[in-house]
Amino acid sequence: MVRAEAPQPEGSVLTVALTLEGQSFTALNGGPQFPFTEAVSFIVHCSSQEELDHYWEQLSEVGDATSAAPAGPEGGG
Repeated sequence: MVRAEAPQPEGSVLTVALTLEGQSFTALNGGPQFPFTEAVSFIVHCSSQEELDHYWEQLSEVGDATSAAPAGPEGGG
C-alpha cells in the first residue's frame, strides 16, 4: 500500500495490492480528477512476442483496441 500525500484527504492511498482467487491485482486511486467508474485495465505478462500477439488478437476481437500493442519482452512492438 502506498499512502497518498497532500492534497488527498488524510488516510487516502494511491495504490493497494491485493489477491483475488489467486490472481494479483493493484487498485489505483486516480485522485479527485478521475472519479470512480467501472473501467478496468489489465497487465498481461508475456514471455514472448508471439504470446503477446496471441492475447492482443484475442482481446481485440471482442472490443476496440484503443491503443497500439505494447512492446514485447524483446523491446519490439
